[in-house]
Formats: sequence, C-alpha cells, structure tokens
Amino acid sequence: MNSRVPGPLPTACYASQDQFISKSDAALTVVSAEHSAQNQINDQASRSVSQVDPMELARRMPESAFMQRCKNYFVQERIPHYEQY
Repeated sequence: MNSRVPGPLPTACYASQDQFISKSDAALTVVSAEHSAQNQINDQASRSVSQVDPMELARRMPESAFMQRCKNYFVQERIPHYEQY
C-alpha cells in the first residue's frame, strides 16, 4: 500500500529550510482529490442500488453474503494461491 503522507516531521531548525509544509500541502491536495473521486463513486453506486427492483435486490443479497463468507473462509484458512483465482 502506498502512503501519501509525507515522511517524518520537520527536521530543520528554521521553517525556511524545511520542506515539510510544502510536502504536506501537496499530499493533502492529492488525498482530497482522491477522497472526492471516491465519494462520487460511492454516490453513483448508492444511486444504482437504489434503482434496482426490490425483488431483484432481495434475490442478490443471499448470493453476495455467500460469496463473502467463501472469501473470508479462504483468506482465513490461508489457502495457497487464493488471490490468483
């Protein structure tokens, strides 16, 4: 996982010699943009789910719960090469 947070805290004695503020501002800009993009994706997903027929949604719920239980089982049991499938 790639972190967007700048490294260590300020290391220079004077603010004019330290790049922490500029690095943290740049990281904040990137993270804010990613956060907005993810919020738009989440909103679109919520809208698409709310437009599904209630009977279709009821039919899908047990299927997704079963698949999640299967995935949890395989991950917890550490079955080799599970991520390849």
